[in-house]
Formats: sequence, structure tokens, C-alpha cells
Amino acid sequence: MMKKIWLVVMACSVALTTVVAQSAQKTLPSGIKYTLLKHNKTARKCKMGDFMSFHFKMTTPDGKVLTNSFTQGTPVENLPIKPPQFKGDITEAFALLAEGDSALIDSPVDTVAKYSKRPMPPFAKQGTYISYIIKVIKVRNQTEMLEAQQRKLAKMRAREKIIMDKYIAEQKLKNVQATASGLHYVIHQAGKGALPKPGETVKVNYTGKLTNGKVFDTSLEDQAKVHGKYNPGRPYKPFEFQIGRGRVIKGWDEGIALLKPGAKATLLVPSYLGYGERGAGGDIPPNSVLVFEVELVGIKGKNDDQQLKIKEKAKIQQYLQEKKLGNAKVTASGLHYVIRKAGKGKKATPGSKVKVNYTGKLLNGKVFDTNVKAVAKKSGKYNPKRPYEPIEFTLGKGQVIRGWDEGITLLKVGDKATFVIPSALAYGARSIGADIPPNSVLVFEVELVAAN
Repeated sequence: MMKKIWLVVMACSVALTTVVAQSAQKTLPSGIKYTLLKHNKTARKCKMGDFMSFHFKMTTPDGKVLTNSFTQGTPVENLPIKPPQFKGDITEAFALLAEGDSALIDSPVDTVAKYSKRPMPPFAKQGTYISYIIKVIKVRNQTEMLEAQQRKLAKMRAREKIIMDKYIAEQKLKNVQATASGLHYVIHQAGKGALPKPGETVKVNYTGKLTNGKVFDTSLEDQAKVHGKYNPGRPYKPFEFQIGRGRVIKGWDEGIALLKPGAKATLLVPSYLGYGERGAGGDIPPNSVLVFEVELVGIKGKNDDQQLKIKEKAKIQQYLQEKKLGNAKVTASGLHYVIRKAGKGKKATPGSKVKVNYTGKLLNGKVFDTNVKAVAKKSGKYNPKRPYEPIEFTLGKGQVIRGWDEGITLLKVGDKATFVIPSALAYGARSIGADIPPNSVLVFEVELVAAN
């Protein structure tokens, strides 16, 4: 084991060049193993309620690097030190560290999978460990953390103001306005009517790009084709979201609220109002200023929602007739369900931890997801790396779509049922990947396996 430790340490020699002392490996009650590679007894120690900034390297049992902030150059900033959330949570070892410490932490994979209710990773086997090299950079209390964040934000705002000013000059943008938050915008075409109110659903066409002109996303088919972003499986239509509810980046919540229906504008969004230090996918690097060409197509009114409900109700009735599900029941919310096979177990109730087998499909019969291996293979959705086992969640806690939270409470253990779920109880106006278009009625074949 000591040989293994030194091999890992040597692999991180660039980051850990000041290792002066190494303790013997210790095991915590949860099964976590840790070795202090460098420890300063007089340095400021981590304690509950503090915030820790650190670099880390995470490796699989066979030594494959999963992530390495040492080489990425972006440490974890101000992680709150809290009691471990589950058995095997590596944060249990954080309270043993001090500022400037380095440590090797081994977390048991099977214990983490069991207590975090997550499937075993495909690269891990029972009894193996995920290894972390941790290098503590700074320990702060809450006051110090807030002060550090304010200093960092001030530097970031100054740096990104220079980037935005340069872009404005290069693009010869006129009548640029700036908000108190640092968002810059130009209204090219004035709209008409009232500004959108928080909670209203807006429809927006957009093209998003970096300040170097590289497009990373668009709702416009012609722009997608021009910039090599075209996806034939994606519906190109205005993006819909509830404004002021945190459904989009802060720069959009603020910027779209400044526009009237029909308005066209350019939004320059600083990174702290965009995707911040994490970036997004492979197209948006960390700390990126974003440029959006947007058009507020409209604001959905109550009549729009009512018309959608009427259309979906007609579609559901047609589906039930075609599938000869005349015995379907309907709840006040609009959920339709049929219990195809009655079970004999206990009834599921809000707060119950349940296990469910399911197959999800659209009204046209196309399967978009399932945890039943045979169905996955038959429908072309099989993934050999995925564990096909019942999904587990706590009922009534919003961990699943509303149609599931409501529908599962209608079942007993052993019941097999069909749910026909209107879009308002599913994903609404959002599209989910390439398989679930906006405003989709969903059909689920479910079996309640357990309820505790």
C-alpha cells in the first residue's frame, strides 16, 4: 500500500513538491482511508462552518485520471465544510486537514453507491476505492469568504469590462447601455406592449456566441447550418421559459426583462451572469463573456396555456381510444392512469422511498428511456454501461416530474400501471435531449417494486 501511495504522489510531483512528512494511513469509521502527505501542525485547521479552497486529482481504482484541477488550473473555491451527507462522503476527511496540507483520500466505491443512492460507476468493482489527492489552498470563515468573493468579483468585473468594451468598439455598436450588474445591451429594434413580468413565459429566438465570434448555440435553423451547429433531430423554434425564476442564466433573466415583444437586441453577458468558472460543455470555456443576439418573439398568455391544455386533452383521448384504454381514470390535475395489474403490497405515500421500473415513450410509441434491459434492447436504447435496475427516489420531494410524484401515490407495491401525463406535469415547454420535444404528452409503463 505504501508503494501505491508513493506512486500516486510521484505522479502529482508537479503539484506536490513540498511534501515534507507523511503519516501512516488511517481508516475512518465510514471506511474512508486517508494519509497526510504534508501536514503543518501550526497552520489554520478546517472546522465545521468554514470554507475550504483546494486543488484535487481524482483517479479510478485502476489509476485512470477522472479529473485533475492541478493541471486544469481551476481549484474548487470556498467549499463549505459540513457534516458528511452519506457514509463514505470524502468531506468527512476534510475536517482533519489544515491550510497548506496535502492528503491522499481513498473512498470506498460500493459504500458511496449504497448510501448516496447512485449506481455503481462502470469502471469500479465492489471493494475498490476512488482515490483523491487533495491540496488545501486556503481556509476561511464566512466573513472572510464573503470578502474574498467581493474582491474576486471586483477584479473579474474590471477584466471583463475591458473585454466587452473592446468587443463593442470592434463591432461598432452604438447606444450600448449597461445595468448595475454589469450586463451590457443594445436594442436594435424596439418592441411593442408591456415588458414581461416575473413568472410569465416568454418565447425567445437567439444565437449565442463568444466574443471571438464562435457560435455555440442557436434556436434558428439557418444560423445552425451556417455555423456547423445543425442537428436534424432538434426542433428549431423559439425557446420558452418562465422569466425571473432562475430557469436560465442570470444575464438572460435580467436582459430579456428589458425587452418588449418584438424587440431585437444584443446582450453582452459577463461570465458571472453566465456560466462562471465552470463554463458549459466543450464550447463555452470557464470565465467566458457571452454575446447573445436575441428576439423576444412574444409572451405567452393564459389563453395560450388553455389552448394547449385543450389540444393535449384531445390527443390523450385519441391515444386512449387507439390503445383501448377506456377504463382510464383521470385526476384533477389532468393525469390519466390505468392500473393494468393490481399488486398486494403497501400503498406508496409522500415521503416514501420507492423503487420503480419504467418505460417512457411519446404518444407515437417512440421509447425515449427505460430501465428495463429487454425493452432497451428492443427499442434501440440499450447502453451496456448503464445498470438496468429500479430507479429509487423519495416520493413527493420534487425529485421526479410532477406526473410521477402524483401517479406513484396512486399505486401499491406490485401494481403495474400506465400513466398518460400532460406536458404541464412533465417537462412543459422544455425539450429534453433530442427525444422529448417541447410540450410533449408522455406515456409511462410503470411497476412499483418497493415503498419504504
